Amino acid sequence: MNSLLFYGFLISFALSSFLLILGIPILRKMKAGQNIREDGPKTHLKKQGTPTMGGIIILIGFSIPFIILSKIYLDLNFNQIMMFLFPIYIYLIIGFIDDLLIIINKNNKGITPFHKIIMQILGVLLYYILFLKDYNTIVDLYYIEVDFKKMYFLFVLLIFLSSTNAVNLTDGLDGLASGLLIISLIGVILISLLKERLDIVLFSVCTIASLMAFLIFNHNPALIFMGNAGSLMFGAMLGNLMILIEEEMLLLIIGIVFLIETLSVIIQVTYFKITKGKRVFLMAPIHHHFEKQGMNELTVDLLLWLIGLISIIVLFMVVIR
Repeated sequence: MNSLLFYGFLISFALSSFLLILGIPILRKMKAGQNIREDGPKTHLKKQGTPTMGGIIILIGFSIPFIILSKIYLDLNFNQIMMFLFPIYIYLIIGFIDDLLIIINKNNKGITPFHKIIMQILGVLLYYILFLKDYNTIVDLYYIEVDFKKMYFLFVLLIFLSSTNAVNLTDGLDGLASGLLIISLIGVILISLLKERLDIVLFSVCTIASLMAFLIFNHNPALIFMGNAGSLMFGAMLGNLMILIEEEMLLLIIGIVFLIETLSVIIQVTYFKITKGKRVFLMAPIHHHFEKQGMNELTVDLLLWLIGLISIIVLFMVVIR
């Protein structure tokens, strides 16, 4: 097992690094640059034009080694491999279209929220019909097991909608989302080892390696962003892995920072509407609030990464109960 995981990490890291070194100049020449919102922190305006859609490069970096090694060492069949990859392909396509429209329109208006939700619902429905319709519908709701039966699709849809949009909201600072995803995947590995799911461990190790390579180029000041293609893809991946492990509710612990970021937006918008213009935070999501208070991006990253690491310690205490 150790050699398999070593090969997975090494190949994924090397391939991702090579593709990023090769791809960043190409994306820059193609003018596939990020458009920065004018109402955001003024320090972000200098990021205008930074190459985006790095999520596509990361996907290639971890998926090819995973497919090859899982076939050679684990003898996974096509359906087993596609249970890992199908939902992230769906969300990568949605994010890619969104990024492409933003680049073409030269503003932050990509796919409309309504059309984005419809596309997500159809994508999750297709995934459910092809791969999950006969899956285990019993969910452990913290000491209480509930069989969702025919309602399981709605539960799966809720997981995908919440996890993808949470990661998308969090991807607003250089390195923040990629660092938090690495931390969350460490939690996934912990659970998978206890459940003896070597396939999920291998997938997570390959993904961590690709994200680490990406973080070299994504830390402040970032040379590339993962874009909506990346953030939506990784949100789908995180939610899907918890479904495959059959520990869906532990997503709330593993993704605690993503949850905090999402709640900060919900609180901000709700309070703004109720009070007709007042705000709880200087700016939402909450990482921008910290920036407005004078913290630099690296400090905010370190703070939220620390919270993420603490959540993994809490996760360990929960899973060994």
